[in-house]
Amino acid sequence: MSNAFFNRGGYAGTRHAARDYKLLFSFLPVILMSVLLRGPATLVVWALSGMFSVLLDFLLSVLDRRQYCFSPYSLLLGFFIAAYLPDGVSLYHLFVAIGFAHVVVLWPFGGRGYAWLNPVAAGVVFIMLAVPSLLSSFSATLYSQSDTLPFFLIKQSAASTPVMASVSFSASSFDSAISSYLNDSILSSFAAYIPSGYVDLFLGNVPGPLAAISTAPVILIGAYLLWDYVVDAVSVISFLAVYACFVWFFGSFADTGVFAQGDVLFYLFSTDVFFAAFFLLSDPISTPFSMLLSRLWSAFLGLLAALFSVMGFSPFPALLAIGVGCVFVPLTNYIKTRFVLLQGAKDEEN
Repeated sequence: MSNAFFNRGGYAGTRHAARDYKLLFSFLPVILMSVLLRGPATLVVWALSGMFSVLLDFLLSVLDRRQYCFSPYSLLLGFFIAAYLPDGVSLYHLFVAIGFAHVVVLWPFGGRGYAWLNPVAAGVVFIMLAVPSLLSSFSATLYSQSDTLPFFLIKQSAASTPVMASVSFSASSFDSAISSYLNDSILSSFAAYIPSGYVDLFLGNVPGPLAAISTAPVILIGAYLLWDYVVDAVSVISFLAVYACFVWFFGSFADTGVFAQGDVLFYLFSTDVFFAAFFLLSDPISTPFSMLLSRLWSAFLGLLAALFSVMGFSPFPALLAIGVGCVFVPLTNYIKTRFVLLQGAKDEEN
């Protein structure tokens, strides 16, 4: 089978370099937030993950007899994988995950444009399957209670609401102050309220990975990425809208047997949905090259991510959805190409 079958939208060299540089600089607030919540030691993890990924990209370029040119994506790849791992992950496990993404997924067919899986999803899922204990070694932040499970799985195991009460997990003093102010001064006028713990969830101040569930900085970054057309707004909105609608309708059924009462905010803030929507969804590896198909594909991935969330077996439903979905992207591109060629042949005959 030729490499053309695997080509994700004809990615070549620096075609997406400008986009990747914008993503790279936009990622800095996420790193800053992780340092604020988990301490300056996390800078070592960020630095080593980025440097090791760039080093691997250089070595594999040399082995492939190509002239090396720095790619911002190699740095992003290291950062994205680190974002999904515990802040105390051993360097060995971190490097294995990044190495798997490069050596097994990214380079066998010639580089990023020919990757047969999303490298971030492949690297994270591989190391989690190879070392299952990593999924139970997520530490709390400097300002939250200690626990070894990511918060999404803590809540799922409790299977009730409201969030913090259901898991005997106390909200931070900052969360309590902000929630009280919003409830008393603003939301009470609309007969609404924010349950205790949702501000912590929004900030990522709960047990979890290094940065993949820090919703607040990701939303701010996402607003810029949408404004600057770095990511496609329709794709992002369709992904998030389908996800939110599905978890709202089915999210409460397993606990209560009642439809249309799912806790949408919890499912959005305690998982990687926003992170994946803005940083992973628009990657040419993960979506068909046709704009229409790409937008429809995003809606399908939102549905798949919601299904994984409701099933409750992973705190990273969006990553899993993208990892599973991108397996079929080459086939989708191939079918689309064949359709266009056949249509062109018919037009010439007419």
